[in-house]
Amino acid sequence: MDLILLQGTAPIPISGYLVCFAPLAAIVLGLIVLFVWTDRHAARPYLRFNPFVAVGATEKQLAERPAAIGETPAGPLGGTVPPGMTTVSLGGQGIVAVPKEDVPPPAAPDTQPAFEGESPAVYPPNLGQVTGIDLPGVDQSAAPPTAATRAVQPAPVLAITFIEYDPPGDDLQGEYVLIRNTTAAAIDLTGWLLRDDGAKHSYRFPAFTIAAGGEVKLWSKSGANDPSNLYWGSRRPIWNNTGDTAILTDASGVEVSRYSYGTK
Repeated sequence: MDLILLQGTAPIPISGYLVCFAPLAAIVLGLIVLFVWTDRHAARPYLRFNPFVAVGATEKQLAERPAAIGETPAGPLGGTVPPGMTTVSLGGQGIVAVPKEDVPPPAAPDTQPAFEGESPAVYPPNLGQVTGIDLPGVDQSAAPPTAATRAVQPAPVLAITFIEYDPPGDDLQGEYVLIRNTTAAAIDLTGWLLRDDGAKHSYRFPAFTIAAGGEVKLWSKSGANDPSNLYWGSRRPIWNNTGDTAILTDASGVEVSRYSYGTK
């Protein structure tokens, strides 16, 4: 068997290491230089701006405060400015230092408020209308109310305020209609008419005057009239227990009051 002798290799020269690691060292050194250069303002606090400093802080307080982390360069536009001075930019003409009191305040906008004056006397003709949607049973063609039509309607001079249509015991003996004078003057009811729905029953008032703010009960039964009670003289109950309507008209036939009820 023949012996095979391995010949040893020669050592790598220093120049070989330099060829491999020199570019890496140059990159690291370049990054270090870049970081130092970009952070060259770290030791110049007057170029730093802290958005969390109080608005009313004095110049002395601003100068004595420590630098805040994450502040961005700001302050005077380059160079050291004497006390009481500030810098302004003139665009293409460069930056100049001027006294702080000579710097004009920001111009106020010349626009007028969007809403001013009194509300209109009438509403727009299309107020409350819904376009593009069919609303069943809603008339959208009607004009909205104006200031004149929105006026409160006066209360009736006489008002039917209550009907006892299903009293305990005999209906005929306990039925009555309560009518109130809502004015401050007496009202003559002579010739006035009270009827039920459909005018199946009607009562013509005799010569009778109801006092100012007074009330009168019109009973369905028979009896003797007095200043607070009138009697229909019916032989049967008048007001339906399942629901009915009482209508009061004046001597000329104009409806003055209406009262409707359902079952108890």
